[in-house]
Amino acid sequence: MNNIRLYDFLSFLLPGLLVSLAISFFFSYIVPLLPSGIRCEDLGSIGSSIIFLLIAFLIGHVIQAFGNEFELRQIKYWGRRPLRTAKHTGKKTDSGFWASFVSFWATVIPSLRFAPFICLRIRKELGLIPNDNGGWYSRQILRPEDDTYDSDTKRSIRLGAAKILDVPFQEEECVFNNNEEERKLADHKNQLIFDRLYRFILLKGVAPQTDDFNSQYGFYRGICVALLVCIWLSLTSTAIYGLKLITCLNQLNYFIAAIGAYFTFDFLFFIFRRRYERFAFYFAYSVYQNFLVWWLAEKKNYESK
Repeated sequence: MNNIRLYDFLSFLLPGLLVSLAISFFFSYIVPLLPSGIRCEDLGSIGSSIIFLLIAFLIGHVIQAFGNEFELRQIKYWGRRPLRTAKHTGKKTDSGFWASFVSFWATVIPSLRFAPFICLRIRKELGLIPNDNGGWYSRQILRPEDDTYDSDTKRSIRLGAAKILDVPFQEEECVFNNNEEERKLADHKNQLIFDRLYRFILLKGVAPQTDDFNSQYGFYRGICVALLVCIWLSLTSTAIYGLKLITCLNQLNYFIAAIGAYFTFDFLFFIFRRRYERFAFYFAYSVYQNFLVWWLAEKKNYESK
């Protein structure tokens, strides 16, 4: 098993393990409904551990299935990042000191992002409202207004796709268009170019990092969904212990622990969500970059003959 296949395997197993442990803990101690043999205290035996791993692997596949739906809800926010752009260019946003200050603490304490005093501009920076120019990075990169590549480079990619992959080139696609319907059609064509380029570079064997980026992209997506399940379980635990606290003060430590679990999982979700989006961009960028390098090298070899 090579490294990529191992990583793909772990992208199912690790999120599944996280959710399985959270569910096992919740239904072993907070709402004790699990039968003996698969509770947390029984996992020390070899048989129970093997069964637990198999269940975790199956749950990992379910998580990846939900990950597709999760992604469809996330792509409309892509294109903004607190303090730094989603494309990791290293440039700070132009929202001023206050926006940067709140963005930083909203990263450290993610629940702060729901505070009512955060203005619209900062909510945009934190990705709390949809980005007007959001969507798949595979489509964003080829848009005329996107600054990942300059216009000449994007034209070269389009011309290469037209020459090698029979995707018609039209000059007006390189110019910004305000017509929403035509922009949607252009996005669909950008996706067509990306899909063919991805398969082409795999066929040519010129994608040394693309599969790695794709695997990590899938891994972080699975972890994000798993953490959302953990957040829901921790909130449920907080509500249960909060109700018990009304009649029994001895439940205070458990109530505090449940709140602490929520903040911990919320923080981890915010961090992994950043990594997830970043690798979504890295994956799309690597496809275009690998094809561009191959295409320019082929043109140079042809001209030198």
